[in-house]
Amino acid sequence: MLYYRTHLESDWSSMDQQREPSAEEQVELTQFEALSATWAVTDTEESVPPSRFEFLGTVGKGAMGEVLLARDPHLGRHVAYKKIHSQMAGNRQVMSRFFSEAQITAQLDHPAIIPIYNLEVTPEGQIAYTMKLIKGKTLKELIQETQKRYSEGQPIDDNHSLNHLLGHFLKVCDALYFSHTKGVIHRDLKPANIMIGPYNEVYVMDWGIARVMGGHEERMDEEVVKLIQPDQDAPPLERTQMGMILGTPRYLSPEQAAGKNDQLDGRSDQFALGLILFELITLKPSFVASSPIDLLKKTLKAEKEPMVHVSPKVRIPHELAAIVHKATARKRDQRYASVQEMADDLRRYLRGEAVLAQPDTHIQKIRRWMAQHRQLTLTLMAGILLLSMGTAAGFITLRRHAMLQARHHEQARASFLEAVASESRDVDQLFFIAETALEVLQGLSTEALARGERSPAPIYTNKDFAQNPPPGTFQAPRYGQSIHLDWPVFVIAPGVSTQALQPQLAQLNRLRYDLRRLFVHETLKGQPVPPPSELQQLVGVQGVPLRSVYVGLKTGVMMSYPGRSGYHEDFDPRQRPWYQQAQKQQGPHWLKPYAALSGQDWLLPCTQALYGDQYQFLGVAGVELSLQDLAERLTPRHPYIREAVLLNDQFEVVLRRDRTPLASGSIRYQPERLADEATVSAMRQQEAGYVESPDTLTVFYRLNALGWTYMAIADRDTVLRGGQP
Repeated sequence: MLYYRTHLESDWSSMDQQREPSAEEQVELTQFEALSATWAVTDTEESVPPSRFEFLGTVGKGAMGEVLLARDPHLGRHVAYKKIHSQMAGNRQVMSRFFSEAQITAQLDHPAIIPIYNLEVTPEGQIAYTMKLIKGKTLKELIQETQKRYSEGQPIDDNHSLNHLLGHFLKVCDALYFSHTKGVIHRDLKPANIMIGPYNEVYVMDWGIARVMGGHEERMDEEVVKLIQPDQDAPPLERTQMGMILGTPRYLSPEQAAGKNDQLDGRSDQFALGLILFELITLKPSFVASSPIDLLKKTLKAEKEPMVHVSPKVRIPHELAAIVHKATARKRDQRYASVQEMADDLRRYLRGEAVLAQPDTHIQKIRRWMAQHRQLTLTLMAGILLLSMGTAAGFITLRRHAMLQARHHEQARASFLEAVASESRDVDQLFFIAETALEVLQGLSTEALARGERSPAPIYTNKDFAQNPPPGTFQAPRYGQSIHLDWPVFVIAPGVSTQALQPQLAQLNRLRYDLRRLFVHETLKGQPVPPPSELQQLVGVQGVPLRSVYVGLKTGVMMSYPGRSGYHEDFDPRQRPWYQQAQKQQGPHWLKPYAALSGQDWLLPCTQALYGDQYQFLGVAGVELSLQDLAERLTPRHPYIREAVLLNDQFEVVLRRDRTPLASGSIRYQPERLADEATVSAMRQQEAGYVESPDTLTVFYRLNALGWTYMAIADRDTVLRGGQP
């Protein structure tokens, strides 16, 4: 598994538009130590009464404990009795997490959340709790049964029909929305953790890694992570992880996969619910990968499998696909504001109404009205038929020709839209590469500073690069100056003692080869780093997606790669806008472009704050893209596109490109307002679409990474004719 360190302060306001629980509603957690103090009065076994339950056998075993079948002699009922494994009972962190699980589940009083009956202390000093004994099957088993029926050609009965499965799913959504209003997120939603009872009762199970939002979570020791090995009977990608990344790999949200545990809110659970809904609809998992690392990459990108049913005969309704795609959007603010809104949209679909995730077009509205008013529609159609029979023959040929032409135009338009979508994804990929590199840089930097290991290799400062550069420095046309690909440059703020910072410089200097691999990783696609001459050609002449990566620390030192000179003597990283703004932001933050030191280019930075193991602020990491490189990537490839445009989040033109070759240093950051108000209005209302005029066809797609928009303009007639004169 690939781990990225992310230490960020939590913020309750991140529950965008979700209702905050009142003091009376919010789940309250007491510390495990407070409980342990109540039975630690004496060391004698008589201080703890024996259990009143009669144990009849084992129901199942989990990572931390086992569930026993027990009988309550006072009430004459059978219950599930959960206790910690004896070999883990002495571990405080395991006991504390077990205790929190019992507390959280007990306070979530909802019909679809398993009820907790009581908490007790065993004579051995362990804690255990009893809960309702559930008989039934998991949602995972129900999905597998349905899939088997399709593969074997068996009829689909009511219990395995899509509408029946969606009914179960809505009960899960209701339970999760309830827990979110109580301030609790589950973090491990998956079909195996949802039980269906014999009378269609639904229970959301296993709240072992649930947490209350808005508070700090104690990080588990590595020994405890190794000790707890959940779901060993499940496939590797469906086992709950307990390290920096918490949750089940196949059902993680992108923010969970990035290790941003203190930032999670109800929209993270919503993402997992969207993946479960994908599986209910298609009977296939939404993420398929050959290894945990490949799966993590797909999760970070929210790169799901095509939404196609396991049976080629079954068509996926576009309304359901739209609901899934909205719930599993990579950016949290592009998902539903709450799980309740997602459930309401699903209920609209089941009632035959238009869904908010994909509003009806005018034609779809007419069709839906006709379906809801069948008798009136038939009457109107009969009248129209009688009136038109006398003149129908004369129009048949004309109508057929018009239909064929309209079909040809529609196919040509659809083909062009897909081509523009492909080009927009290529542009968006550049921003995603930068954000992924920033995550890795953040993890490398905090790990190097935490370990404290120092490199004995030479340290080159800005002054060294200017007066006596290291051997191997070469002139790079892409940078307009000399750079080095084996060494970073260290810049020390005025008034800061370089000698005092030597230990910190030596710690960061250990990363020089890691920085080189990070810099060319996306271009090499896993291939070995080439010899120096080829590497210099690749970075300095051809260009790679990243222009530079850097780390600025609160001590006043900055490490930048590739190594080069050009920094002013009074340069202080702590005074730079990218440093100061990152301290106020959570997660990756894109800033406005600024002029490069060489004056030949403009750079677009993305930064993120660095935090240590104790959540202390360390500094800021950053990566930069070149507007010159971005403009080259923006050059239209499709022959019908006469102009490609990149718009910022204010729908201002940032870059505009045709097929004219770029001259070095020709790109400037001068945003201008888009004059086409009709297109701006369309972009404000939807993330993707097109605007057609008598002369032009303008297609636009919102980019996921930073909320910018890719827009392509073509001659309408050329597109509809498919390029034919």
